[in-house]
Amino acid sequence: MKKLILIAGMLLLLASHAVGKTYKCKDEKGNTVFSDSACSAVAREEVKDRSGPSDATIEKRAIKGCLSYWKQKKPYLNSSDVRIEGYRFQWVSVKKAGARRLLHLDVSTKERTNPDMEMRAPQRLQCLMLGDGVSVNTYEYELEP
Repeated sequence: MKKLILIAGMLLLLASHAVGKTYKCKDEKGNTVFSDSACSAVAREEVKDRSGPSDATIEKRAIKGCLSYWKQKKPYLNSSDVRIEGYRFQWVSVKKAGARRLLHLDVSTKERTNPDMEMRAPQRLQCLMLGDGVSVNTYEYELEP
């Protein structure tokens, strides 16, 4: 029983260490080996980072996609200066689709034809994100209560 617990503990330790960069190296005999630490001066080649994009990167892409979507729907957003005043994400449940992120985007606009004009009062735009968390849902949906 103690052996089983010890083996399970060791597996957990090994599994928790599997995040980060991986390096592809060649040892003295020319065999390819993979390591989580940088190779020696002997032939080294870095393999891509497996940690994936950060949450900040995903949020920026979602905001950019949402703003692009609304620029197609609202002509005055294309012909004006747009400033993002704030944003927030909310988890919602969509009928027949499950949990999705809803982006609330607060934007102010100013017409380019009149640069002295004050910014319009912020308005809220909403975008329902698809399962990847970045792409905007362009079809009709119904939220569950």
